[in-house]
Amino acid sequence: MMSLFSGQIHTNQGAIISPLHPNDPFFETWLDTVLTFLLKQHTNKLTSFSDEVRQLYYLAQHFNGFSDAQILIYTTIAKAFEVSRYWPGAIEAYEKILALKPDDYETIMGLARTHGLEVHKDDFIKYSYQSINMNPFNWDWILYITDLLVNGFFSLFSEALSILDYVVDQFPNAKIGFGAEVYKIQKIYKLRGTIREKIGDKVGLCSDCLNMIAVSFCGKTLPTFIDELLETLGYTNISITNYPIILLPPDYLISTLSTTLFTSTNGIIPGHVGLLQPDFDCAKTEIVTAFRTLAREFEADPQTIQAKLWSASPMKSVVLIMLYIAITIQPSAHLCLQIAKIALNIKETCIVNQIINQRTIDGTGLAIEYLKYGLSYDKNNVEILCLLGDIFYQQRNFFEMIAIYAKIRRVDSQLELKDGARIRLRIAEDHPRFLTTLTQNLNYVCNWKSRGGIGIYWSDYMGNLRIEPKPRANPGYMKMVSDAVDKELTEGANYGKGVINSSGGSLHLLNTWCSCLSDNDKSLRYLNFMASQWTLREPVFKNEGGWIIRTILHLMRKIQRQWYLDIYGQTYKSFVPLPKIQLTSSARVKYRRPLIPVGLPRPSSTSVQPFYTFIYDMAPRQVRLITHREALCVAYDGCTAPWLDTCVYPPPPPPSPRLKIGYVSSDLRNHPMAHLMQSVFAFHDRTAFEVYCYSLMPNDGSPYRAKIEQGVDVFYDCSGSSTEQIVSQIVNDGIHILVNLNGYTAGERNQIFATRPSPVQVEHMGFASAMGGMWTDYNIVDAFVCPESQTGNNKLSRKFTYNDGDLLGEMDPEVDDNDWTYPEKALYLPHTYFFNDHKQGFRDDAYYANSPYANDPAIIWGLEEDRRWDMRKSLFPHLPESAVIFANFNQLYKIDPVIFNTWLNILDKVPNSYLWLLAFPEEGTKYLQETARRWKGPRVADRIIFTDVALKEEHVLRGRIADLVLDTPQVNAHTTACDTLWSGTPMVTLPGPDHKMCGRVAASVCRATGFGDKMIVSDHRSYEERAIRLAKSVSYSYWHGSYAPYLPPCIHRNGQGELIELRKKIFLNRDKMRLFDTEKAVRELERGFTEAWVRWVDDIEQNIHVNG
Repeated sequence: MMSLFSGQIHTNQGAIISPLHPNDPFFETWLDTVLTFLLKQHTNKLTSFSDEVRQLYYLAQHFNGFSDAQILIYTTIAKAFEVSRYWPGAIEAYEKILALKPDDYETIMGLARTHGLEVHKDDFIKYSYQSINMNPFNWDWILYITDLLVNGFFSLFSEALSILDYVVDQFPNAKIGFGAEVYKIQKIYKLRGTIREKIGDKVGLCSDCLNMIAVSFCGKTLPTFIDELLETLGYTNISITNYPIILLPPDYLISTLSTTLFTSTNGIIPGHVGLLQPDFDCAKTEIVTAFRTLAREFEADPQTIQAKLWSASPMKSVVLIMLYIAITIQPSAHLCLQIAKIALNIKETCIVNQIINQRTIDGTGLAIEYLKYGLSYDKNNVEILCLLGDIFYQQRNFFEMIAIYAKIRRVDSQLELKDGARIRLRIAEDHPRFLTTLTQNLNYVCNWKSRGGIGIYWSDYMGNLRIEPKPRANPGYMKMVSDAVDKELTEGANYGKGVINSSGGSLHLLNTWCSCLSDNDKSLRYLNFMASQWTLREPVFKNEGGWIIRTILHLMRKIQRQWYLDIYGQTYKSFVPLPKIQLTSSARVKYRRPLIPVGLPRPSSTSVQPFYTFIYDMAPRQVRLITHREALCVAYDGCTAPWLDTCVYPPPPPPSPRLKIGYVSSDLRNHPMAHLMQSVFAFHDRTAFEVYCYSLMPNDGSPYRAKIEQGVDVFYDCSGSSTEQIVSQIVNDGIHILVNLNGYTAGERNQIFATRPSPVQVEHMGFASAMGGMWTDYNIVDAFVCPESQTGNNKLSRKFTYNDGDLLGEMDPEVDDNDWTYPEKALYLPHTYFFNDHKQGFRDDAYYANSPYANDPAIIWGLEEDRRWDMRKSLFPHLPESAVIFANFNQLYKIDPVIFNTWLNILDKVPNSYLWLLAFPEEGTKYLQETARRWKGPRVADRIIFTDVALKEEHVLRGRIADLVLDTPQVNAHTTACDTLWSGTPMVTLPGPDHKMCGRVAASVCRATGFGDKMIVSDHRSYEERAIRLAKSVSYSYWHGSYAPYLPPCIHRNGQGELIELRKKIFLNRDKMRLFDTEKAVRELERGFTEAWVRWVDDIEQNIHVNG
């Protein structure tokens, strides 16, 4: 038999004899030498059948009685097998050791390790548990076996959690120092959190992230750390339920706050002191990831976090502070993007902390700073670039916007990111937000290259207008946006899937939500009927989360009504004031607010925001669902606000006798809304109505703001108030009907309405489209801008034989029907819904109002013609006397290529005509000029004139210079339609499709003049023909003299023809027109308000029609 190390090992009758006695101090060294020899001799694989292994086993037998020697020999064998990856041999050797020494820790670890690698599940778990019980503080071993349990062959999450839970329970008994030990404990929490995330335990994940932070901060909890940080920043006596919203710029965080956070350790996380590379960087990255994870989860489901982990509020303040800490520890582009997204949702204007120069900043401004800072870490970050471009577009900052998007377009189709991920810039699929923002930007400046189109007209890649024989979806941005929206709507229909089942089922939820409703309540009867169908089979909802939120919002209103009936009965009005409802503990229980189930995250809106549906070729279902999905987001934020009471807001006492109307708007200043509505508030009948205004923007010192403030009973400047404070004020004021004058426009605070502070909530004037229902009960419209067939209430009555008016009997917005648009109910005014104040606020008749000829139409019209002629010569001195001036005073984004081509045709066929447009924005003028030259040549293009935007009074006054206004069908003239008609200038308008209110407003306005048939056309051809006919009808005669003996003689110019006669009729009859009779419009609105209140008391949920 071959001997090991010939001359050192001898045999005696077949047994191996060591040259050293087991008690020899060099015996173990000799065994190490043997191990080295074995590994050199067997570079491939060592097995139990190898001669050397058999010799070592014989040697162990030779030393029978010397257990320590035998253990050393078997250990040598086990190590040799492990290095050679022959697990059965290692297991056999370890078992022999265990027979000699049952409590040998290293051997038990070896058995756990080798059984795990040999995929012996039961033995692996057995020895793993045994080793952990023996030593729960061997951090490296704990991390090894739990990682093997989760990521090896087993995926044993519960067993890994069991081990980690046991280990964590032993932490109070461990002596934890700094550096490496802290890092390993941090990794244990990280691993447990990762496992919890994989099994869907988001609260457990957050708990372990907090533990990671606490151990790295040497036992200091995050709430304590945040309190100390706030104190450093100058905030004292901060309550956990009222954290301030602090806006800190990135330069301050990186340069100053880093040393402030960890002063005693020179900016290093205390528990990481002493760590060497690369562990130091890894440990820091893990803590930053923990902060980012907490921010993500806290933002996604604040209700659950507050209920089960940390009752801090408002949660957005906590999230922002956590991200500040994270970016201070380790700045990155990803953190900058995360902070920017949160900052964009901050509506309040804040003063940057007093330590930092006392400058005022808002969430958008802070977002821009962080996005630009993020680009310093990753200059090609597509998400940052897209979001930054979107913000610049919203701000109309086109120079910055164009530079950003030019950079994105220069990027290769594949962009290598720092983390190694490769993102294809397939803008329709991977970046719908980029696609929609880009198309909005291009449309805003009338760059129609590759615009495409849905229908028979479309723009090709060169910007040329193409016409198809049949309507279709033509290639280009419009089709790409439509496809992207369809994809988002389909994916969004899975929102909340499974939440009903995980919450105990639909019946359980309904029983919980409806417990306080009376047996006679329509909602309860309807739900009982539905529940009877669900007992056999659980319902399947197309958008399960949406159904949950819709039901909750509806029931909030019903519970509020039930409270009203319980206290005041079915009372419409009281002639003596009745006391307000006092909140009691029993009332809070009885009228408790339905809660969004734990586990339902915040919904997502589409990449096309509601306002931008105006400019796209969207179908009714697309418009409906875009607004509905946005409304769901608002509703979720309202329902999960941390400051909400446990019960619904108590209803106000009955009117006694005045109905309280509250108007909420950010536009009660020098803004088109105020220009139109400034006298409306004062015109309300003060014997029947009490008027409140809640301004979301500060006083701009304009006369419009002053007039509004003087015209209401109570005016609040809420510009610095939180949503909670505004809602509380509305409830305290006892508002019966709350009017949203913003809709989905800049400055809105729609979350106010989502909390349901008022029994009846309506939208008026601010947004010319659907609102998405739920927290909007009625959209105030007229029958032309919103045909009743477009309302869900009407669709329901046509689709089913019954319609009890119950909201839960409404058409689900998610249905596939493509023939209706408005989920909310409509309140129809008899003439036009579009109010204006021109008769009161923009009178321009001082030159004849108090004169002897004030009642002589012939003289008044003659003087008006003189005035028009003089103003025209002043503004356009170089135009020929016979020129016909067409005009459009809209922002350029309202122009589409089809109507622009129609305008060019009109100019071409009326050689003495000119087209007057506003340079709004100026960047759009070059694209329009370029397109006109390409399509019609310089002879037509040179007759397009651009002027700057004028101040409001001058703008209204100079509207009379134009001969005929040419409207935009895609998005009509709204305010400017009233402006030009008040000046007496007619217009030609082509109404948009039934589902696009924004394209039907001008026709509604024209109808209210009484001359709508002269100005409204049915298609582009008749549009062109009407404009040409009217323009060619004009002729002028000149004479010298005076209209009356007491007027000085001069040269006069009088016009003749169909267009001139129409102008004359509009001008001379404007004071008698229904369009400009603001006081009468308010009376009709009041009748609508009164009916809405009565129907709320009576629980009738149907469209309202106000008689004229």
